[in-house]
Amino acid sequence: IYIFLEVKGMIIGIDMGHTLSGAGTGASGFVSETQKNREVGNRLIAMLREKGHTVINCTVDTSSNDLYDRTCKANAQRLDLFVSLHLNAFKTTENPMGVETYIYNGAYNGKEANRAKAQAIQSALVQDIGWIDRKVKEANYYVLRETVAPAVLVELGFCDSRADMNKWNTEKIAAALFRGITGVAYTAPASAPAPSGNIYYRVCVGSYNNKQN
Repeated sequence: IYIFLEVKGMIIGIDMGHTLSGAGTGASGFVSETQKNREVGNRLIAMLREKGHTVINCTVDTSSNDLYDRTCKANAQRLDLFVSLHLNAFKTTENPMGVETYIYNGAYNGKEANRAKAQAIQSALVQDIGWIDRKVKEANYYVLRETVAPAVLVELGFCDSRADMNKWNTEKIAAALFRGITGVAYTAPASAPAPSGNIYYRVCVGSYNNKQN
């Protein structure tokens, strides 16, 4: 049983891993890692901002030293959490491979709280997407080691596993990440009711330099 507590008004760094061109490009298989992690990352950013969280986009599309550039973006302000999004790769297979989430393997204050957040993200992805659970792991990855804020790196399935990619759904994955990060399920904004023979008027209120407005 996992108990999630909503965290309000977080400042979150989202890093869509690897570059689009040049040094540091991502893996490829049945899909492109850099294409898919950007699909999910951009949707996740939109969800978080919609619900009142501050998001710092730490993604680097072109760089000769992108890992350094990502951590510089993350460390330029105080973050509550840094999340780096990736897809794994091993060898082309039809078989399911699964999802895994990493934290830094060194000793540091708040490590167990960081592990708990990683577990919340991992559990949400396993439950909501149906990927095999490869567990929360520790590693000496640059972005985990050099980021001042608590940091997690998520491998969103294997891009060279057809079974994993058959489960790919950008909206569901972004929503699962949202739930793991914030502790609450993402709910889409309610759509306006369709007129039923009546006319509806919208009133907009704002602040203007010109009095006539």
